[in-house]
Amino acid sequence: MAPSGDRISALPDNVLERVLSHLASDEAVRSSALSRRWRRVHEAVPVVNLVDNKSGDRYDRSLSDLKVCFDHQVTSAIMSKGAATPIRTFHVTVLHPPSELLDQWIVTTVNSGVEDLDVKLRYYDGSMSTLCPSIRCPYSGRRNSADFDKDERNRYTKTLPHIFRCHTLRRLCLTNWTLDLPGTVAMASLETLWLGRIMDPRDKLQQLISSCPCLVNLTLEECPTITEIAVTSARLRTFTMICCHNAKSVDLHSACVQSLRYKGGLPPRRSSSFITVTNPASVKALRIEICEKLSHKGPRDVDPVTRLISQCTKLAYLHLSLRPSMAYYSSMFTSVLRDLDSLTHLSLEGCLPTDHAVRSVSALLVNTKNLQVLSLFPLGPEPPKKKMMRGFNGHDNSESDSDTEPEDSTVDDGVEYSNNRMPQSLWRTYARCLEYNLRRINIENYQGRPLEKMVARFLLSRAAALEEFSATLAAGLHKDETAKELISWRWNRRTRHVMDPRGELQQLISSCPCLVNLTLAECPTITEIAVTSARLRTFTMICSHNATSVELHSACVQSLLLRYLRYKGGIPPRGSSSFITVTNPAAVKAVSIEICEKLSRKGPRDVDPVTRLAKLAYLHLSLRPSMAYYRSMFTSVLHGLDSLTHLSLEGCLPTDHAVRSVSALLVNTKNLHVLSLFPLGPEPPKKKMKMTRFNGQNNSESDSDTEPEDSGTMDDGVEYSNNRMSLWRTYARCLEYNLRRINIENYQGRPLDKMLARFLLSRAAALEEFSATLAAGLHKDETAKELISWPCP
Repeated sequence: MAPSGDRISALPDNVLERVLSHLASDEAVRSSALSRRWRRVHEAVPVVNLVDNKSGDRYDRSLSDLKVCFDHQVTSAIMSKGAATPIRTFHVTVLHPPSELLDQWIVTTVNSGVEDLDVKLRYYDGSMSTLCPSIRCPYSGRRNSADFDKDERNRYTKTLPHIFRCHTLRRLCLTNWTLDLPGTVAMASLETLWLGRIMDPRDKLQQLISSCPCLVNLTLEECPTITEIAVTSARLRTFTMICCHNAKSVDLHSACVQSLRYKGGLPPRRSSSFITVTNPASVKALRIEICEKLSHKGPRDVDPVTRLISQCTKLAYLHLSLRPSMAYYSSMFTSVLRDLDSLTHLSLEGCLPTDHAVRSVSALLVNTKNLQVLSLFPLGPEPPKKKMMRGFNGHDNSESDSDTEPEDSTVDDGVEYSNNRMPQSLWRTYARCLEYNLRRINIENYQGRPLEKMVARFLLSRAAALEEFSATLAAGLHKDETAKELISWRWNRRTRHVMDPRGELQQLISSCPCLVNLTLAECPTITEIAVTSARLRTFTMICSHNATSVELHSACVQSLLLRYLRYKGGIPPRGSSSFITVTNPAAVKAVSIEICEKLSRKGPRDVDPVTRLAKLAYLHLSLRPSMAYYRSMFTSVLHGLDSLTHLSLEGCLPTDHAVRSVSALLVNTKNLHVLSLFPLGPEPPKKKMKMTRFNGQNNSESDSDTEPEDSGTMDDGVEYSNNRMSLWRTYARCLEYNLRRINIENYQGRPLDKMLARFLLSRAAALEEFSATLAAGLHKDETAKELISWPCP
C-alpha cells in the first residue's frame, strides 16, 4: 500500500510504465531505488533508450573501459525486460560497437516485435564531417566534400538483414551505416523511414524505398549516392531531402503529398522537373533551403526552384532560405508568388547585408496578396576571414551551419542611419497584404542591427491590420529598450508585442513533471509545444495563433486524469492532421473550441482539423460569423459521439439560416441532455469612412466575437406573423426523448432569438427545466409569459 502522501505511487502499473517510457533507460532504472513499489516497474517498460555521449577513439586505453561499460548497459537494459514485456521502442546512439554485439541487440529487438527502431552509429570525431560543399573545414579552411572520403567508405558497419524482415516495424531511423539488403525485403508496416549518412555502394536504396508500400514519411539526409530516386508509396505525405548534393531527379508517385522540404544546392539546370509530384496541388507546405550562394548564378540556374513553387498552386506555407542574402533574386520569386492565392504563411531566412536585401523582402510582400503570417529569420554576417590556415579549435566542422556563411556580403554593422530613416524607394512601397490581411509577424534572433531595425520599422509602420508582433531577442539585447523602440514604430496601436528573450517556454513546461493545469494565453512565440507531465488534467490555449502542433504526452490519460481541453484561436493549419495530439483521446470528456476568425471565407478542408476530436460528454463551439457555421462538417462528427450529453453553442444569429443550422446539429445529437446557447448581438453598422486608424479605432481592433461580416442581412427589424417558421418540419430525436434542460444566456428577445426559443420549447417533450438570462431592458413578466405559451403540449 502506497503512503497516503505519495499519489504517484498509488497509480496503476500501466500508468507508471507509461511515465517511465518517456525517460532514458538509465534514468528509468534509477527509479527502482525510490521504494519497493517502484522496484520492478522499469522491467515492464517496453522501451530501451540509451545514448553514448563520450567522444574519442573506442580503443583508446583511457576510454576502453567506459566503452565496454556502455555496451554492458545496453545489453542489461535488453535482458532485464520480463518475458511478457516486448521491446516496442529501441533507440540507441553508440560509438562504433563490436559488430557481433550489435547483431545480438538488433536480433533480440526484432524477434520481440519492435515497432520503432532508431540506431545511430558514431565513429571517431574526425570522420563525422558534414557532407555539404558550402561548409568549410575548420582544420584546413577548404570546402567539405559532397561524398565520403576513401577512408570512411570501409569503416561504416553494414546493415543487418534482420531489420528488413521485421513485419512489425513502423518507424526506422538509421544513421552512419552501409546499406546491405538481403535478397527479400518485407516491411509492409513501415510508415516512417529516416536515413542519414548512408553509404550505398550497390545502389540498393531504391529497392528499399520501393519495398515500403505504406510509407508515409521519408527523410534522406546526406546520402551522396542518391542520383535518381522514385517513391512509389501511395500514402506518402511528407518528403524531406537534406544535403544530398548528387541527386538529379526525385519522383513522388503519391497524390496526397502535403509537405516537401529540400535543402541543398541548386538543382541541375537541365532538370525541368527536379522534384516531380503526381498531384502538386496537394502540397500545402514547402521548405526550400539553398546552401550555395546565388550571387554567381543566373536566372536559368534558379529556374528549377521557381518552377517547383509554381507547380504547388495550393501552397499555404512557404519557407525560403537563400544566400548570400534574404530574398535574393526577388524578381524571380515575385512572379511565382503572384499566382499563389492560397499562400497565408511566408517564412524567410538569410542575411541582411545591405538595404537592397530589405527592399527584396518588401518586393515579395507586394506580391503575396492574402498573406496572414510572416516569419523572418535574419542571420548574422560572417566574421572577416583570416588569410591563413586555421588550426584545430576543438569544434567539429559538423557543428557549423552552412546558412551562417554569407560570403561576399558587406558587413553593415557600422552603418549609421539618421533617425532610422528608410530609403525613399522602400518608403513608397505599397503592399496590400500589410494593410488588410497580415495578422502576425515573428522575427527570430532579433539582434537590433540597423538593417534589422529598418525591416522591422517598415513592417510595423505599414501593418494596419496587425494583431501580434513577436520577436525572440538575441543574448545581450536589452529587453525593455528594444520593446519600447519597436512599439514606437507600430501603426496599429493595439498590436500585441511579445518579447521572448530565449524561447525557453518549452524548457519551462518540460521542467514541471507534476503539472496538473496548464493555460497558455496570447503566447505568439509558441509554434510547437509538448507537455510531458504525467498528471495533466486540464489544458487551455487562448489566442496563441502561431501554434502549429500541440502534443499532450500525459501518461495518466489512461486513468482519466486529462479531462478538459480548451482551444481559442484561429483555424489550425490545414496540413496539421493532428493539431492537438492526446495520448488517449477517448479519456477527454470536455472540449471547448472558440474560433476567432470568420469561417465564411474558409473551405471545408480548413475546418477539418477542428472536427477531429474524441468521444466527449461536453462540447462547446464558438464560431463566426454565425452560430453553428459549417454545420455539414460538424453534424457528421456529432453523429458519432454517442456519449455527448451537453452541447454548448455560442455565436450570432444574423439570419434564419443560422437557426436551421442549430436545429441540424440537434438532429445528430441522439443522447443530448443539456443544451446551452449564448447568442451574441449583431455588429453595429460600419461607418463608410476611408480611414479610421488614426483615431485609435482600427478595423482590426473590434471584438472578433461581434463581427459577423458577410453573414447576411441583420434581421432585427423583421416581423414574423405568429412566428411561423420553415424549420417546423425538422425532427430531432433528442428533443422528444432525452433533452432535459435548456439554458439561454443574454436572451434579448430579437425575432431570431424568439424563433430559436419557440422551436426548442415546442419540440422538447421531455424538457424538465428551461432557464433564460434576460438582457438589460427586457421586461421580465412579458417575456416569461411569451416563453411559457410555447412549450409542447
